[in-house]
Amino acid sequence: FNIVEESEIPPIFGQYILKSIELSMLLIFTGIIAILFFVYRRIKVPLLITLTLISEFAIAFAIGVAIHQTYDIPAFIGIIFGTATGIDDQLVATEEILRAKYSNEKKEPDILDRAIKKAMFIILLAIILEILAVFPAFVAGLALYRGFAVMVIITVGLGYLLTRPAFINLAKRLL
Repeated sequence: FNIVEESEIPPIFGQYILKSIELSMLLIFTGIIAILFFVYRRIKVPLLITLTLISEFAIAFAIGVAIHQTYDIPAFIGIIFGTATGIDDQLVATEEILRAKYSNEKKEPDILDRAIKKAMFIILLAIILEILAVFPAFVAGLALYRGFAVMVIITVGLGYLLTRPAFINLAKRLL
């Protein structure tokens, strides 16, 4: 790899950027809760989705620390991008679970299982497309985009392997 550009951010700007990221995350989660509450008219759905997003963000951040990822602005945006696209996955799973529960008047257990398999297949396709979309930035070796690509790949992989199944199990029981 060749170093193309090197830049430094004064500590006062770094502190300002971190405060801005914290504020924007707070506003994002508040907005998600408000919109989902308005759509579903029940508090369980937005709280479940928000809890899952916060835990996915924290776990992805911890994995990045464990692999010594440099946390620059693109890396933070990669985590935010990966968790934000997870909202779509969780909405697909929520809709499939609610549709299966409301249409299942005969209490057939395999209807819910088929709905979950369908949701996980849709989620898998979305995650494969996300990874393929950022893979060129990862392979190109551009330092600026590599952190973004690494964190997106980690976050969406973590989402499919850990947080989506956990969300689906919670949603099956609580919704």
